[in-house]
Amino acid sequence: NIPRPRASPAGDVYLFTIRAVDRAGNQTEIQRVVSLGTITAPTLTTPLNNECVPQTTVELKWAPVSGVTTYAVTLIPPALPQQVFTPNSTLFRRSGLPKDGTYQWSVRSFDAVGNRSDPSQTRNFRVDTQRPIVTALATGSDVVPVTRTGVVRLGKFTMQLQFSEKLKAPPTVTFDPPGDVIKAQPTRVLGNPTAPSDVYVYE
Repeated sequence: NIPRPRASPAGDVYLFTIRAVDRAGNQTEIQRVVSLGTITAPTLTTPLNNECVPQTTVELKWAPVSGVTTYAVTLIPPALPQQVFTPNSTLFRRSGLPKDGTYQWSVRSFDAVGNRSDPSQTRNFRVDTQRPIVTALATGSDVVPVTRTGVVRLGKFTMQLQFSEKLKAPPTVTFDPPGDVIKAQPTRVLGNPTAPSDVYVYE
Protein backbone atom coordinates (compact mmCIF):
# COMPACT_ATOMS: atom_id res chain seq x y z
CA ASN A 1 0.00 0.00 0.00
CA ILE A 2 1.35 3.38 -1.02
CA PRO A 3 -0.12 6.37 0.80
CA ARG A 4 -1.52 8.98 -1.53
CA PRO A 5 0.56 12.19 -1.57
CA ARG A 6 -2.37 14.30 -0.43
CA ALA A 7 -6.12 14.26 -0.25
CA SER A 8 -7.03 13.55 -3.88
CA PRO A 9 -10.23 14.61 -5.56
CA ALA A 10 -11.80 12.38 -8.18
CA GLY A 11 -9.64 11.96 -11.25
CA ASP A 12 -6.31 13.15 -9.78
CA VAL A 13 -3.60 11.57 -11.97
CA TYR A 14 -0.10 10.57 -10.78
CA LEU A 15 2.98 9.08 -12.41
CA PHE A 16 4.84 6.54 -10.32
CA THR A 17 8.22 5.06 -11.19
CA ILE A 18 9.75 1.73 -10.14
CA ARG A 19 13.52 1.33 -10.38
CA ALA A 20 15.23 -1.99 -9.78
CA VAL A 21 19.00 -2.63 -9.73
CA ASP A 22 20.56 -6.09 -9.76
CA ARG A 23 23.87 -7.04 -8.11
CA ALA A 24 25.82 -6.22 -11.26
CA GLY A 25 24.40 -2.70 -11.31
CA ASN A 26 21.99 -3.24 -14.21
CA GLN A 27 18.95 -1.04 -13.78
CA THR A 28 15.36 -1.43 -14.86
CA GLU A 29 12.83 1.41 -14.74
CA ILE A 30 9.05 1.04 -15.08
CA GLN A 31 6.59 3.91 -15.08
CA ARG A 32 2.84 3.77 -14.66
CA VAL A 33 0.11 6.37 -14.59
CA VAL A 34 -2.61 5.97 -11.96
CA SER A 35 -5.54 8.03 -10.79
CA LEU A 36 -6.79 8.35 -7.24
CA GLY A 37 -10.27 9.04 -6.04
CA THR A 38 -13.70 7.96 -7.30
CA ILE A 39 -14.96 8.70 -10.80
CA THR A 40 -18.46 10.16 -10.63
CA ALA A 41 -21.15 9.42 -13.17
CA PRO A 42 -22.57 12.51 -14.92
CA THR A 43 -26.04 13.93 -14.35
CA LEU A 44 -28.21 13.84 -17.47
CA THR A 45 -29.90 17.13 -18.39
CA THR A 46 -31.53 17.07 -21.86
CA PRO A 47 -33.88 15.69 -23.06
CA LEU A 48 -36.05 15.21 -20.00
CA ASN A 49 -37.11 11.69 -19.12
CA ASN A 50 -39.92 10.46 -21.41
CA GLU A 51 -39.77 13.64 -23.48
CA CYS A 52 -41.11 13.48 -27.05
CA VAL A 53 -38.80 14.58 -29.88
CA PRO A 54 -40.50 15.60 -33.17
CA GLN A 55 -37.55 14.76 -35.46
CA THR A 56 -35.01 11.99 -36.05
CA THR A 57 -32.11 14.15 -34.78
CA VAL A 58 -31.63 14.42 -31.03
CA GLU A 59 -29.10 16.22 -28.81
CA LEU A 60 -28.18 14.40 -25.60
CA LYS A 61 -26.64 16.64 -22.92
CA TRP A 62 -25.26 16.10 -19.42
CA ALA A 63 -23.48 18.08 -16.70
CA PRO A 64 -19.65 18.06 -16.68
CA VAL A 65 -17.75 16.03 -14.04
CA SER A 66 -14.52 17.29 -12.47
CA GLY A 67 -11.37 15.35 -13.42
CA VAL A 68 -13.01 13.60 -16.35
CA THR A 69 -11.61 13.66 -19.89
CA THR A 70 -13.98 11.41 -21.82
CA TYR A 71 -17.62 10.34 -21.69
CA ALA A 72 -19.22 7.27 -23.23
CA VAL A 73 -22.83 7.55 -24.36
CA THR A 74 -24.87 4.37 -24.63
CA LEU A 75 -27.91 4.75 -26.88
CA ILE A 76 -30.34 1.86 -27.13
CA PRO A 77 -32.63 2.05 -30.16
CA PRO A 78 -35.42 -0.48 -30.67
CA ALA A 79 -32.86 -2.89 -32.16
CA LEU A 80 -29.12 -2.51 -31.49
CA PRO A 81 -27.29 -0.75 -28.59
CA GLN A 82 -24.68 1.81 -29.61
CA GLN A 83 -21.85 3.29 -27.52
CA VAL A 84 -20.06 6.47 -28.59
CA PHE A 85 -17.07 8.15 -26.89
CA THR A 86 -17.10 11.96 -26.68
CA PRO A 87 -13.72 13.40 -25.50
CA ASN A 88 -14.01 16.65 -23.52
CA SER A 89 -17.62 17.18 -24.56
CA THR A 90 -20.91 17.07 -22.68
CA LEU A 91 -23.07 16.88 -25.80
CA PHE A 92 -23.77 14.07 -28.23
CA ARG A 93 -25.83 14.71 -31.36
CA ARG A 94 -27.38 11.72 -33.10
CA SER A 95 -29.02 12.23 -36.47
CA GLY A 96 -30.94 9.83 -38.66
CA LEU A 97 -32.49 7.72 -35.92
CA PRO A 98 -33.89 4.69 -37.73
CA LYS A 99 -37.57 5.01 -36.83
CA ASP A 100 -40.15 6.37 -34.47
CA GLY A 101 -40.18 4.74 -31.06
CA THR A 102 -38.76 4.88 -27.55
CA TYR A 103 -34.99 5.13 -27.00
CA GLN A 104 -32.90 4.74 -23.83
CA TRP A 105 -29.63 6.47 -23.07
CA SER A 106 -27.04 6.69 -20.29
CA VAL A 107 -23.51 8.08 -19.90
CA ARG A 108 -20.28 6.93 -18.17
CA SER A 109 -17.31 9.10 -17.15
CA PHE A 110 -13.67 8.21 -17.88
CA ASP A 111 -10.51 9.78 -16.46
CA ALA A 112 -7.18 10.26 -18.26
CA VAL A 113 -5.98 6.68 -17.62
CA GLY A 114 -9.23 4.94 -18.52
CA ASN A 115 -10.86 4.43 -15.12
CA ARG A 116 -14.61 4.62 -15.54
CA SER A 117 -17.60 5.46 -13.43
CA ASP A 118 -20.78 3.47 -13.03
CA PRO A 119 -23.43 4.32 -15.63
CA SER A 120 -25.56 7.37 -14.98
CA GLN A 121 -29.26 7.00 -14.48
CA THR A 122 -31.05 5.78 -17.63
CA ARG A 123 -33.46 8.12 -19.37
CA ASN A 124 -36.01 7.52 -22.12
CA PHE A 125 -37.07 9.74 -24.97
CA ARG A 126 -39.55 9.10 -27.74
CA VAL A 127 -39.16 10.01 -31.40
CA ASP A 128 -42.54 10.91 -32.89
CA THR A 129 -42.56 12.35 -36.42
CA GLN A 130 -46.17 11.42 -37.28
CA ARG A 131 -49.11 13.81 -37.10
CA PRO A 132 -52.07 12.68 -34.96
CA ILE A 133 -55.01 11.17 -36.84
CA VAL A 134 -58.67 11.24 -35.83
CA THR A 135 -59.59 7.57 -35.36
CA ALA A 136 -63.14 8.02 -34.05
CA LEU A 137 -65.71 10.80 -34.36
CA ALA A 138 -69.21 10.65 -32.84
CA THR A 139 -71.78 13.44 -32.81
CA GLY A 140 -75.18 13.94 -31.25
CA SER A 141 -77.69 16.76 -31.03
CA ASP A 142 -81.10 17.78 -29.74
CA VAL A 143 -81.20 20.61 -32.29
CA VAL A 144 -84.55 20.46 -34.11
CA PRO A 145 -85.32 22.62 -37.18
CA VAL A 146 -88.55 24.60 -37.14
CA THR A 147 -90.28 23.54 -40.35
CA ARG A 148 -92.37 26.63 -41.00
CA THR A 149 -89.42 29.03 -41.02
CA GLY A 150 -86.51 26.74 -41.82
CA VAL A 151 -84.59 28.18 -38.86
CA VAL A 152 -82.68 25.85 -36.58
CA ARG A 153 -83.69 26.23 -32.94
CA LEU A 154 -81.03 26.55 -30.24
CA GLY A 155 -80.14 23.29 -28.59
CA LYS A 156 -77.20 21.16 -27.44
CA PHE A 157 -74.68 19.67 -29.84
CA THR A 158 -72.18 17.07 -28.60
CA MET A 159 -69.13 15.59 -30.26
CA GLN A 160 -66.55 13.03 -29.18
CA LEU A 161 -63.08 12.87 -30.75
CA GLN A 162 -60.42 10.19 -30.41
CA PHE A 163 -56.94 10.40 -31.93
CA SER A 164 -54.30 7.87 -32.89
CA GLU A 165 -52.09 8.92 -29.92
CA LYS A 166 -52.12 10.95 -26.73
CA LEU A 167 -51.92 14.69 -27.37
CA LYS A 168 -49.80 17.31 -25.63
CA ALA A 169 -52.91 19.45 -25.07
CA PRO A 170 -56.62 19.07 -25.88
CA PRO A 171 -57.46 20.02 -29.47
CA THR A 172 -59.44 23.17 -30.26
CA VAL A 173 -62.48 22.64 -32.49
CA THR A 174 -63.54 25.55 -34.70
CA PHE A 175 -67.11 25.94 -35.95
CA ASP A 176 -67.28 28.26 -38.92
CA PRO A 177 -70.81 29.26 -39.99
CA PRO A 178 -71.07 32.14 -42.46
CA GLY A 179 -69.99 35.35 -40.82
CA ASP A 180 -68.96 33.82 -37.50
CA VAL A 181 -66.25 31.62 -36.01
CA ILE A 182 -66.70 29.76 -32.73
CA LYS A 183 -63.78 28.02 -31.06
CA ALA A 184 -64.61 25.35 -28.51
CA GLN A 185 -62.44 23.66 -25.87
CA PRO A 186 -63.48 20.20 -24.67
CA THR A 187 -65.83 20.08 -21.71
CA ARG A 188 -64.54 16.68 -20.60
CA VAL A 189 -61.53 14.47 -21.26
CA LEU A 190 -62.14 10.75 -20.85
CA GLY A 191 -58.62 9.62 -20.01
CA ASN A 192 -57.44 6.05 -19.69
CA PRO A 193 -53.76 5.37 -18.86
CA THR A 194 -53.81 2.07 -20.77
CA ALA A 195 -55.51 3.48 -23.88
CA PRO A 196 -53.41 4.81 -26.77
CA SER A 197 -55.20 8.17 -26.52
CA ASP A 198 -57.88 10.12 -24.63
CA VAL A 199 -61.44 10.87 -25.76
CA TYR A 200 -62.34 14.56 -25.94
CA VAL A 201 -65.98 15.56 -25.45
CA TYR A 202 -67.39 18.86 -26.74
CA GLU A 203 -70.86 20.11 -25.83
